[in-house]
Amino acid sequence: MKTVLRTLARVIANAVPRVLGVLLIAGAVAIPAYAYWHSTQPLYYGAAAQVSVRREPRPLQVGIAGALAIPANAYWPSTQALYYGPAAQVSVPLPREPEARRAMRDYQDGVVVLCYHDLSYRAHNRYTVTPDAFAAQMTTFRASGFHTIGAAEFAAFVRGSRVSLPSRPLFITFDDGAKGTSIYADGILRRLSYRATVFLITGDVSHHQPYYLDWPEVEAMARSGRWSFGAHTYQGHGKITIDKAGDVGPFLTNRMWLPAAKRVEALDEYQARVSHDLDRSISDIQDRGLPHPYLFAYPFSATVEPTNDPVIIPILKRMLAERFWGLMDNTSSATLIRPDMRAPLPRVEVFHGMGAKELLGRVEDTIARSPARASRRRK
Repeated sequence: MKTVLRTLARVIANAVPRVLGVLLIAGAVAIPAYAYWHSTQPLYYGAAAQVSVRREPRPLQVGIAGALAIPANAYWPSTQALYYGPAAQVSVPLPREPEARRAMRDYQDGVVVLCYHDLSYRAHNRYTVTPDAFAAQMTTFRASGFHTIGAAEFAAFVRGSRVSLPSRPLFITFDDGAKGTSIYADGILRRLSYRATVFLITGDVSHHQPYYLDWPEVEAMARSGRWSFGAHTYQGHGKITIDKAGDVGPFLTNRMWLPAAKRVEALDEYQARVSHDLDRSISDIQDRGLPHPYLFAYPFSATVEPTNDPVIIPILKRMLAERFWGLMDNTSSATLIRPDMRAPLPRVEVFHGMGAKELLGRVEDTIARSPARASRRRK
């Protein structure tokens, strides 16, 4: 009996480590396998209470999915136009009394043109006018007897057509197409029965949100009758590389450096590049059912300089004259714009911090720099 017990004890002693080893090996395989299988199954919590059947994410799955999804998710939006739709408009209070009122010379043989860029309560540069300042300026012009005109009237006037202008005609323009025109300016113009024109960088419309206008906003503004639209290039409101050293200059007034060819573009290449941009700026507007833009504003007011080749400037002037009736820039010594004036046509540029009284004074100087003419009846 003792011998049997000793033998059984030796068998158990030898078997236990082997069994434990087998169990450990089996567990090492089975437990991860079960964990993986379990992670792919819906978790059921019983039938007594109905619950949403869901798959509980696991770290490994999330990591693999993220590694694949993040680059794809980053690439896809970069290829899409971001449509935000018409932004909510903000009602800007009008001042009860105009900031200034002046009895200045009446005129009807020319037009004063103002140039704004953006309206915002967060002035990020000198070109951003606050909505309150804009409201004060418009109220002051209204009280001083100025009447606004639209792009069609102005374009016909500068072309020499017979146009009936109101007394003290004022042409209000905004360059670039920032969203502040819809959010803040539109309501102010509506209450004062004023009109304005936006020179659009059409390649930026519905892109770089939420700074620029969306096409739905442009269309809604046009339907209101208060807004008209001119061209400010398609993608030409920027600077290009113009030499081997990497120097840059305005898109329109420079020949582009072609690094692969190690040269600047030829004259025919320059003409093709600029022609394509100008034509696209026109077609973008017309494709939305808006009138042909016969007015153009130079980006950066760069009309002839800076340039890396003066030979291209006559080519640029010809291309613009073939497409537009009026070419606008900005200057510190603007005058009334009249039909016999040569392009570019000067505008009074409005900057951040400029009060209504100061702006009205600049407009008075603009009128004073323009000798009075014998009145001519226009119809």
